[in-house]
Amino acid sequence: MDFEVDEVPRGGLRLDVDVAFNPLSVRRGAVTRVDFYIGSTGAEISVQATEGAIQEHTGPSTLSVSYANKQTLVRQTTLSLTPSLKTKKGTAESELSLGAITREASHAREFAASFASEERFLATTVLRDTIKWTVTLPRGEKAIRDFLVGNLYLFAICHWPERPRRGTITVRPSDVRFFDDQRRPLSALKSLVMEFVLWRDQRELMNRDGFETTFQEVLT
Repeated sequence: MDFEVDEVPRGGLRLDVDVAFNPLSVRRGAVTRVDFYIGSTGAEISVQATEGAIQEHTGPSTLSVSYANKQTLVRQTTLSLTPSLKTKKGTAESELSLGAITREASHAREFAASFASEERFLATTVLRDTIKWTVTLPRGEKAIRDFLVGNLYLFAICHWPERPRRGTITVRPSDVRFFDDQRRPLSALKSLVMEFVLWRDQRELMNRDGFETTFQEVLT
């Protein structure tokens, strides 16, 4: 996490916060070498203006997603139907054949229904002196990975009635987990094995429960 501070009109401060989600890779395998990962599926970031107030901040964001429900039906038997149409006019009757309809065994038909929706992946909670952002991944199968990667840029404009101006920035990852070489979560047993591997290799996960930093204006 990194942040910058800038003055704004009426004695306020603008805090620009850059949170980098950087999953760790663990190389495994003797002949075939693959990477396993340690990452987070969410995080909470908060800015507190001690004895001050939050005036503006980065707002919530939504992620557009498409859902698809698919069902595949496989026939178990071969069925042949020959429908016909009969007409009657007075005492005269006529019959028209519409041709045979055949469905072979093992023939698969797919029925699909899809719809679009939005899932909030950046939510905000505001108290007078504190802004908290919660970032989460949408539930369900992901196209690329099941953990967060990349940078999240946030800002908050804070005002204090008195000086010195001071506050706290807190970053707390949530649901830190192990992932396989396909970037999918490992089972509980395999995660325990990964814990042993880290202990054996003397690799310690830093800031697993997050960290906080405080700032205070120096008056001259």
